Amino acid sequence: GLEAGAADYVSKPYSPALLKARIATQLKLAENARLAQQYRDAIHLLGTAGQGQDADTGAHIWRMAVYARVLAEAVGWSPQQAQTLQDAAPLHDAGKIAVPGSILQKPDSLDEHERSVVRQHPQAGHDLLRHGRGPVFQLAAEIALHHHECWDGSGYPDGLSGDAIPESARIVAVADVFDALCGRRAYKAPWTVEDAMRKLDSMAGKQLEPRLVQHFHEALPQILQIKDAWESPAA
Repeated sequence: GLEAGAADYVSKPYSPALLKARIATQLKLAENARLAQQYRDAIHLLGTAGQGQDADTGAHIWRMAVYARVLAEAVGWSPQQAQTLQDAAPLHDAGKIAVPGSILQKPDSLDEHERSVVRQHPQAGHDLLRHGRGPVFQLAAEIALHHHECWDGSGYPDGLSGDAIPESARIVAVADVFDALCGRRAYKAPWTVEDAMRKLDSMAGKQLEPRLVQHFHEALPQILQIKDAWESPAA
């Protein structure tokens, strides 16, 4: 019965045609579930690959993606749109798979050539992700290309400013900065939430959109609940 794990049942008496149709439906549902899992696996693989050997950022890309969803809903995205953003956000640095590990893991400051190599990763990520099927990969390609653009036009690769930067990338930028500041890295201790929020305020109007920073302030209680849940040991 349903209690034993059945997904459907056919009342007696039943026709062979009805039974065949029900079986076909259940097989289709099973296939869709299998494809959905493969889709999630691909996102996880690409998102993780974009972090290279940096174990410190392992949880960062998944946590900041949840923050991005919360911020998206705060500025009017539908729950479905915000969930698509959460699924796409971990892929924002997928283009870093094209950057040599010796550069990504270099403990010292990068030289001019190395910086130019790193600055190619948004385009590399876009070129990789735009071939993916479905809304998640298309949104991920958009975010990958534009997440280093700045509100004042000082970013890269295209020097876009203001509303010319896709809102998806503007949202991810805020979530990314906050979580990076609050996270532990080999080269720094975690910032306090208060210091991180002050930093966001100082970046508003420069790197970040002021409206989104304000909405992030307003959503902070929910953000902190998520942060605490990630940092608490599993029960």
